[in-house]
Amino acid sequence: MITSTDGQLNLDRALPETVAQRGGMAAAAPAPTAAQKQLLAAVERAEAERIHTVVELEELERQNILRALEAAGGRISGAGGAAGLLGMKPSTLRSRMKALGLKNGATP
Repeated sequence: MITSTDGQLNLDRALPETVAQRGGMAAAAPAPTAAQKQLLAAVERAEAERIHTVVELEELERQNILRALEAAGGRISGAGGAAGLLGMKPSTLRSRMKALGLKNGATP
């Protein structure tokens, strides 16, 4: 089954759990065929070569900062802080958060 979420193709051969449970079938997905592997590789290459818009890049950066803040327990600086996880200075992270409209790791 091929689905799409936020403009991304999802190649998933497993039946949804509700369908698998109703039919008494195992929920494990069968191994992909050679053609399916080629299709997946082509989709991955296309995504890797795609040019992203400024809006897409800002959203990617926003989500990455939020993940880092979550992993750091909300801490920006110090040992294990989000800035260190992102490889930037705490002042740079605070500046990026302000530019992206993030306050204390939460969207406005």
